[in-house]
Amino acid sequence: MRSDSILIPEDAVHEEIKRKLEEIDWINGNEEFGIKEEATIDYILWDVLKERIQEINKSLFLSLTEEQEEKAFEIIKSELEIADEVRMLEYLKHRITINVRGRNDRIILIDYENPENNVFFYLHEARFSGFPQNVEPDFTLFMNGIPVAIIEAKPTDVVGSENEALNQIRRYEIYSPELFRFVQLAVAYGNRKLYTPTYPNFGRTERHTPAFSWKVNGRDEIFDLLTPSRFLEVLRYFTFFFKKQEKGARRIKVIARWNQYRAVKRIIERIENYINGRDRKNKGLIWYWQGSGKTFIMFFVANYFLTNHKDKAPVVFFVVDRENLETQHAGVFKSVEDVEFTSYFKVIRNIDELKERVSEIIKSLETGNIIPTGLYITTIQKFQLKKFQDFVEEIDGRIVPKKVVDKKEVLFLIDEAHRTQYGKLASVMRTIFQKPDLDLPLKSLGKQISFRIPKLL
Repeated sequence: MRSDSILIPEDAVHEEIKRKLEEIDWINGNEEFGIKEEATIDYILWDVLKERIQEINKSLFLSLTEEQEEKAFEIIKSELEIADEVRMLEYLKHRITINVRGRNDRIILIDYENPENNVFFYLHEARFSGFPQNVEPDFTLFMNGIPVAIIEAKPTDVVGSENEALNQIRRYEIYSPELFRFVQLAVAYGNRKLYTPTYPNFGRTERHTPAFSWKVNGRDEIFDLLTPSRFLEVLRYFTFFFKKQEKGARRIKVIARWNQYRAVKRIIERIENYINGRDRKNKGLIWYWQGSGKTFIMFFVANYFLTNHKDKAPVVFFVVDRENLETQHAGVFKSVEDVEFTSYFKVIRNIDELKERVSEIIKSLETGNIIPTGLYITTIQKFQLKKFQDFVEEIDGRIVPKKVVDKKEVLFLIDEAHRTQYGKLASVMRTIFQKPDLDLPLKSLGKQISFRIPKLL
């Protein structure tokens, strides 16, 4: 508590949050839509959502008859009313599929490519149905009429007040689980400003979901996370559900920590600049500490890369040097509850399977056929010279190519690179895919992950 023991009034804290939200372009929804404080909201503001859906999916709706349009909104509303939290996140990130004219059409709820097509607003002290009592977050943030975040405020000059806010958020998840099918994260705004993943707690069990600060240049900046463009990016690329195998919770929700986000962004920036010819820099180094989430950094990079280059049939190889690492990474990727991501993933079990994947890529480049987007995990030991003699040969102690993969959208994520990238196995791998121009190792206590992109001929 402050030394003069004078507390900042709660109203002043709320006014501070309002001002900062509006500074980062969140509209005051109470004023914009004439909604009184403490009004009960039926989770989604349907009129807003309907208008945004029509605008974002304009070309589709222009082709629908009045009857088809009415049917389309019936399907959308039904899907949003019954979807669990996992499917809801997929709808927010990807699409809803409808069939009103004899074929499947994609309906986008949030326009990530054109953020200006979305409407971002907040409601102050909106009330939502709950049991044994309704819930009333201090602030609820909406995208296109869908609640996606809440802020719970406490006195900012009381040490530890953010813990009281976090406890209240956890009660909200119990009292109004329906609300948290939509709400993706919450901010505990107290002496410290923390964000935490949220999801329904139908089982009314005690949870210990972690909460984190969001830092920019070493300073806590929670409103940087809430900036609409940043929020969209975090929602699209850095928010996932994972199934749990242990006793207790059946699933957990993961949102990237600030250090993971910054690392992934730097890696993706280097990749994109290289692919697009904006920069010839071909090396990078990111240091991280034990427990900072190396596996999730690799996962986020793969997801970002695959999503960004979806139209070019991208391929990602996770390469490890031990079976236990293969099992560890495979366990994480298999537990992801995201249909698009898991549809890409496969563990390469043997050398013949690896050769088949490489041959598929080469053949597709020769014939112009499109190969499926792939996300593969394999061990470096499968790149044996004697097994890949159709692709490479050894001349005077050097590994030289016979066939090569001349495709930019192939990414290698190599764990424990410091002990696997200097021998013959690595030479075979790098020769087949042409010695990469891009090499971004992440080091921790002498360990590395290398991110590589094949060099064009």
